[in-house]
Amino acid sequence: NKKGKIFFVTYQFTVYSEEVDAPLGIDGKLICDEKYLSLLVSIANEIMDRIEKKLKVFERKIEELG
Repeated sequence: NKKGKIFFVTYQFTVYSEEVDAPLGIDGKLICDEKYLSLLVSIANEIMDRIEKKLKVFERKIEELG
C-alpha cells in the first residue's frame, strides 16, 4: 500500500535596493560644498546601518533554513 504525499513549500523573498545618486563633481572638479558633502555622507551612513541590519536578518533566516 503506497501513500503519496505532496508538499508545497513556498519561500518569500523581498529584494531591497538602497542607493544615493547625487552629483559631486564635473570634469574632476568638486561642485558641492562641504556641508552638502557632509549631508550625503550622513545619509550614506544611515543607509549602511539599514543594510547591516537587513543582512543580519537575512543571515538568521538562512541559518533557520539549514
